This record gives sequence, structure tokens and C-alpha cells, in this order.
Amino acid sequence: MGRGQAIRLTGPADGFEFEAYHVGPSDARHGGLVLIQEVFGVTDHIRELADSYADAGYEVVAPSLYDRLEPGFEANYGSEDVGKAVRYSQETPWDQVEGDLTATIAALRPPVFVAGFCWGGTATWLAACRCEGVAAASSFYGRRIPELVAETPRCPIILHFGKTDVSIPPETIEQIAAAHPDIVQKIESIMAAEHTPSPHYTTPEQSQKETEKRGKKKKEASLSELLNEENSTPAPTEK
Repeated sequence: MGRGQAIRLTGPADGFEFEAYHVGPSDARHGGLVLIQEVFGVTDHIRELADSYADAGYEVVAPSLYDRLEPGFEANYGSEDVGKAVRYSQETPWDQVEGDLTATIAALRPPVFVAGFCWGGTATWLAACRCEGVAAASSFYGRRIPELVAETPRCPIILHFGKTDVSIPPETIEQIAAAHPDIVQKIESIMAAEHTPSPHYTTPEQSQKETEKRGKKKKEASLSELLNEENSTPAPTEK
């Protein structure tokens, strides 16, 4: 599904070739975007989201970061697949993710932006801290950021957390805020369903129609806000 196509990229550390979903802009190009998967892999939801960003003028690449464990893995949200997805996220080391994201960034012409969700929200933080060539980044519900909280982003970054997201306790956000008071001012408290591309995150009272209507608008607005900040906000200095 999706109007883009599969491309192959090469990890710089081990020479491993992994797949990525690539889609070009529908009109004038505003920049490149690395779109990082949820814990569930590069699913139809991620491809649809990539297509929507392409419609907004971005060349998008969504790398399959579990390919060393299972090429082309994408969960169907059944209990068995979800368990496998969680295991794959735990078995994929951050240093390896850094290398694969470096290769993905290099595949795009500047300026290159990074956005990611769930597990990819933490990987977005990683890219902002370690990868060269990132103009700005937008992380959505990066629950595992505390694992990397000692690192400092080298580019402007916005962190989004859902106030109804039971998987991320307030203590997690507070830990990030304490370590990075300059960044916490950009953390927004939002409804989880407004920012997730996956319908399984919605609560019963949050309808699919609301998710599609409000979620897509807010994702696109967030990227626009990010681009405006990138032009006006200096990158945080190293601590």
C-alpha cells in the first residue's frame, strides 16, 4: 500500500542492506524527511503518513529498522505480532539504529528533518543527538528517551506526549524535563489519538473519524511549526 516505492540502503558499520519506503513530493520540494517507524515496523499506517507528508512537499524515506531480524516485518496488531514487535525493538541496539539513520539521512538532499512515533520517537531523539545533517526533529511519544537522556540534541527538537497515553507516565516526562529544561518548554500535552498514525492507540470514546480529521492536521501543523522554529531557534549547546 502507498504510492511510493521500496529502495535499498546500506548500514555504514556492517554493510547490511535494508529496505526503506521512499516517496517523492507531489509538487515543489520543501525538504527531506526521515520518518521513523513505530515499534510495529513500516506498516500501512506509516506508508500512508509518508504519502501525506509527500503531498505537503517533502521527499520522505521511512527505513525498515528491523530488517536484520526479519526483513519487511510489519505487525498486524494481533497479540503474537505485537509481542514480536516489542521483542524486535528490544533486540535492536541504539548504535545500530544510529548507523541506519545516518545512511537514511545521507540518502536525502538537505535540508533533512526527522520525525518518529513510539519507538521511533526515541529514535528521533537519538538522531537529533548523534546524526549529522539533521536540520530539526519532531518526536512523538518517545517512551524510551530516558535511556538516552544523558545525550543532548544538536538541532532544534519538539517532543510530543499524549496526556491520555497510559504507556508513558508523568515521571518519564519529568525526567526529560529535569535533564533538558530548554527542551521541555516545547513539550506539548496532547490527546494520544491526535498524534498517532495507528488506530489501536485510540480509546473507545475517541472515534476513528476524529483521529483522521484532527490527527493529520496536527501532524502537519507540527512539522510546519518545527520548520519555523528551525529558522529562528539556535540549536541547544552541548552540556
